[in-house]
Amino acid sequence: MHATTSELMFHFLTLFIICFGISNPVHSLEMGEFSGKFETRAGYFLKDTDESPNSMGQSFLRVEDSLIHNNYTLKAAPALTVDVQDAEALNQSRYHFKASELWIDRTSSEFDVGVGQQMIKWGAADGMNPTNIFKAYDLSDPIFPREISQGAVNLKWHPSAQEHLVVELIYVPKGTVDYLPFNLNQQSNVDPYKTRWGTALPTRVDITQTTQSPLKYAMDGESHNDSSDLGGRLRLLQIKHWDYSFVLGKFRRKRAFIRYDVRGDANDPTLPLTIHMRAYYPRFSMAGFDASGTIGEVGVRFEAAKYWVNQSAKAYGYDSFIANLGFDYLFSDFIFDSSLYLNAAVIYIDNDHYTQYDKESIDLAFNRSYGTLRIEFQWDKWSVGQDTLYGQGDSTVFNLYSKHELSDSVTLGLTGSFITGSNTGIGRLKDNHRLIGSFEYFF
Repeated sequence: MHATTSELMFHFLTLFIICFGISNPVHSLEMGEFSGKFETRAGYFLKDTDESPNSMGQSFLRVEDSLIHNNYTLKAAPALTVDVQDAEALNQSRYHFKASELWIDRTSSEFDVGVGQQMIKWGAADGMNPTNIFKAYDLSDPIFPREISQGAVNLKWHPSAQEHLVVELIYVPKGTVDYLPFNLNQQSNVDPYKTRWGTALPTRVDITQTTQSPLKYAMDGESHNDSSDLGGRLRLLQIKHWDYSFVLGKFRRKRAFIRYDVRGDANDPTLPLTIHMRAYYPRFSMAGFDASGTIGEVGVRFEAAKYWVNQSAKAYGYDSFIANLGFDYLFSDFIFDSSLYLNAAVIYIDNDHYTQYDKESIDLAFNRSYGTLRIEFQWDKWSVGQDTLYGQGDSTVFNLYSKHELSDSVTLGLTGSFITGSNTGIGRLKDNHRLIGSFEYFF
């Protein structure tokens, strides 16, 4: 899929601002530090199939710069993501600029204002942030999701000079939803085998004991409802060395539920039944809380939120409660001048819904995990570790990785991803074990 016209305009405008600032220094302007990152990954799935791709690749390029004038800051950070589902079909790659930022803010002793495309960092927990109603993900590669920026207006009031109290209000006029490995937003035929992450859909259905009818699938686009997000947050900072936040919000769900409508004549096996699917993004209200601090040398983070689906969307959504409790600890002097980092989280999810929503939701089993465990052994220029995510449907993702810093700016990595569990959400999980090599360059 090619980038949209608005994304291309954003991209060129951002580059223009960066180039203008570099080539036209003004005495009253202060340039920020120009920086960036290039990352590329390529790998092969360990289980070959005739229908779906057996290789993959992804590249990511981000450059960042800023202009500062008195108490105004303009930040420009175009980011290009290129995703290849099949390394043997490079002409079918998809690219987008959804991780790009372009915003301006004005700061003062008590009141800050920010406007533009930006990343919104709400919540204290690692990974899943129940209180961040604005967060959407690029799931081109579902095991390594990237955050998507949002066009927002951010108002912040901090009356104390030490900023122990901060009140923040964010309005997103048109929220961006998750970017998936396949397209839900246009009318098209659905071919789940064009990606390793599509749920395997049946091609025939039994009419009688001896008769079958062929099945076809078609996407009818998405439902049209209010796509704005609005959230308010009260922060209490460094209260006996702990930070607290209280959050309220109204928002559109970032990942769709799917509604199915069967059309055709089941009594005529010569005519295919067509299953029309429509994506629904119901609206919710939310109240949440988070806290972060230390107990001794152990880092502790807690975050929880309650969601209420709008009455008009009861047919397509459900109320839920999500809590995330995490801990981390660093053994700085482990063995042989090495360090050992531990990070664990327990995630509780209570959904008030019917069983069919487990099938109709396209939540990834390992993106709505019930817990995570990370162990990383660091020695000199090497890091070796594992990430384990425990998900719904007895699904587990086990990432075993190794990284080597060739220099301050270049890192090489190798990751083996081993996935088990049922086919919840959008993945034939047990078929997607893979090995990936990575290259990162920071400048």
